[in-house]
Amino acid sequence: MAGRWADYMTIAARFDAERTRIQALQIRIDSGRHFGAMRAIMRPDVIALLEGGYTFCTATRNERGAWQRGAELNIVVVDGERFIRTRGDQLSDHLGADSLDGLPAF
Repeated sequence: MAGRWADYMTIAARFDAERTRIQALQIRIDSGRHFGAMRAIMRPDVIALLEGGYTFCTATRNERGAWQRGAELNIVVVDGERFIRTRGDQLSDHLGADSLDGLPAF
């Protein structure tokens, strides 16, 4: 890992039964040299941090076990409601839902 990717790396998501709203994310703090310990953070806290200027991006492990940077997380407002989405998924067919480009579930 070279340089800081974001304030928080998002490595997994828990959705509600309808898979329209994130309930929680598994995250790690990105220090620029390594990722911190994993912890869970609830959806309202993610929205508050994003609105406060903190950055999130997805990260997965590649076939060699090294972290691979994914997409940035953003807030998209649809009919006055805030949704958490990656840039690559902002024009999804599921506009009334959170979406993180297939990030693993926990």
